[in-house]
Amino acid sequence: MTLLAEIQNTTPPPDFSGWIANAFYVVGLITAVVMLYRQIFPAKISPQPLEVRENHATASRKEIDELHGRIKRERLEVDAAIRELKEADIRITLKLETEIKDMNDRIDAVPERTIELLRATKGLIG
Repeated sequence: MTLLAEIQNTTPPPDFSGWIANAFYVVGLITAVVMLYRQIFPAKISPQPLEVRENHATASRKEIDELHGRIKRERLEVDAAIRELKEADIRITLKLETEIKDMNDRIDAVPERTIELLRATKGLIG
């Protein structure tokens, strides 16, 4: 019997619907505060998108074609300058190879000339 008495004396479970309603109220309140804060202190985007569009004029098709033509001409000039530099590099390389070969030939000839000079001056020494 004591068991039945204890069951009858227990308190009913808490009402969770009140807790859920209060939670939604708090979330709504926080959302309203955040929205008010954003209205008072808006985020600064630098530069503003509309300012960027207003400051930059659009180019006409003719201006774009002229720009492409100028770029093409400048590219051809740069390519020509690069070709000239490559040709100059080849000429300088060939000239250096020729000079190095001539110098090596003169160095190789030194012992033979030294021997010839020693033979020619052999009789003068003694």
